[in-house]
Amino acid sequence: MKVIDIHSHILPASLRDAHSKNKDWFGTKIERTDEGRTILTTGKRKNVMSTPEYWLSYNDRIVLMDEAEVDMQLLSLNPQLLRDSDPIQIASDACAVVNDEIAEAVSARPDRYQGLGTIPIKDPEKSISELYRIMNDLHLNGVIIGSHIDHQNLNQDHLLEILKEAEKLGAFILLHPLSTRANAIMGDYHLINLIGNPMETTTAAANLIFSGFMDKLPKIKICLSHAGGYLPFAIGRFDHAYNTRQDVNECLVKKPSEYLSQFYYDTITHSDVGLNQVIDILGSDQILLGTDFPADMGVKKPLQWLKNTKISDEDIRKLCHENAENILSKV
Repeated sequence: MKVIDIHSHILPASLRDAHSKNKDWFGTKIERTDEGRTILTTGKRKNVMSTPEYWLSYNDRIVLMDEAEVDMQLLSLNPQLLRDSDPIQIASDACAVVNDEIAEAVSARPDRYQGLGTIPIKDPEKSISELYRIMNDLHLNGVIIGSHIDHQNLNQDHLLEILKEAEKLGAFILLHPLSTRANAIMGDYHLINLIGNPMETTTAAANLIFSGFMDKLPKIKICLSHAGGYLPFAIGRFDHAYNTRQDVNECLVKKPSEYLSQFYYDTITHSDVGLNQVIDILGSDQILLGTDFPADMGVKKPLQWLKNTKISDEDIRKLCHENAENILSKV
């Protein structure tokens, strides 16, 4: 069965080259530990990337894809390198370099790779210009964006302007948690990832819904990472608040639950029961296979996992490739 992984990340070759020359990369300092971990420091943002596989070449990735029975990866920048808080020109230059690199990797192996670009999201004019270049010149499938913009929620007018252009272009958008804003209470036990990341995705999606943005973007293709975080499971609470509170419903024309079908969701639940519940809530047409390769929290054998669940063969085909083939089309 064909398998398309819509959620996989890269550490740019230009960053790896900068590290080999003991140089920063667009203001990002790179360190490597003896255990193979990578520490990225950009301004006040510091992130530890857990696996040495981030340093593989694009050709060497394919060996691991074969082992995982993944035919195609949709490449996207590691989200900790999204340029949402940098000076605009640095962000713009970094995005262009990454987008060119991903396009080159796709061009070299179109049988194994497709790609998502990234944009200097604080600046609508530069973002829209780069978005058009991503879609029309580089022939990528869309972009990855973070769950906030320099710690501010997504219900910002300039982002709506960008998203409207993305909708026109048929761009696929992977919305990924970014630098959890609840750091103060999540320092232990990797809670910054275990709780913080799903919380970030849920907060981002809730802002897009309650702000009324999703009413203005009826054909937008936004995929929520990690099966939407808590969104599918919290939707009853959202609906209850819609029925009882004006500050919740004042921007909406329908119940929050009626917006669920406007999003797409990846399969990363780490749970047979959880994935079945997501399918029960959302239906199988909205769900795309994702692995989070090469993160240690990723899914190593996605097809094997799905075949060992109670999900029907028809739904497995949808999740593995049919939905992605339909959605990644620019039409």
